[in-house]
Amino acid sequence: MKRLTARLFLTAAFAAFALAVAAPAAAANGGRAPLPEPAAIRSEESSHADTGVDVVPMAAWTFVTVVGTAIIGGVMYLFRRRIGAFPKNPSWAAPISIMRSQDLPDEGTFGDVTPGAHH
Repeated sequence: MKRLTARLFLTAAFAAFALAVAAPAAAANGGRAPLPEPAAIRSEESSHADTGVDVVPMAAWTFVTVVGTAIIGGVMYLFRRRIGAFPKNPSWAAPISIMRSQDLPDEGTFGDVTPGAHH
């Protein structure tokens, strides 16, 4: 119970700090953030597809990040497999029940049900 109280107090303290920091900035700005002007209004000649943002670096870094994460994750998995964290033939297996599809309940299993009785 003491941990919950401490967490709630800490959360309230952080929220109060965030409000104390943000309040002067909001008051100085009049309470409103300036809205960016849409690209189509800036110049009438510009097309809708030309926004002036180069997406190639963002796409390249996304690709590099995904590939790097996959490589690092694979290396870490193989390392853990080598040190014995994932045994090839574990002595314990999760209990599961395998049911054949012909044993699953069907429309005739529950007998006659009047319409609207399920609501």
